[in-house]
Amino acid sequence: KYDKDMEKLSQGKQDERSGLGEDIRKTQDSLELLSEAAKEEKKKELEKQFQKLEEFDSKAREELTVRRNDLLKEVFDDIEKVVQDYADANKYDMIFTSRSLIFKKDQYDLTKPVLRELNRRYEHQAGTA
Repeated sequence: KYDKDMEKLSQGKQDERSGLGEDIRKTQDSLELLSEAAKEEKKKELEKQFQKLEEFDSKAREELTVRRNDLLKEVFDDIEKVVQDYADANKYDMIFTSRSLIFKKDQYDLTKPVLRELNRRYEHQAGTA
């Protein structure tokens, strides 16, 4: 779901950027047919189009980064909720991530049951959407 959202947003930005690039190409192509005075005017227009493209790129990168961070936050919130529910249901007092452990026995690894539950919830959510 989240990959599809990012892919859709990214493709939309790429399509929009392609349109801006096409405008620049058309302006560049038209330069050769103009008088010197008109060329100077078109060059100024071309500079503005390049500036618009740079601004678009900057805003698009920022928007994609913000959206990606929002989607990641949703995923992490979902994971935290599943871990909390699992801990409550199985009467765990503490659950650690592998980044905070030096050693653990595999029998204590809850990754698989947590992932199963997370996937079940996503599948249920996708089925109702």
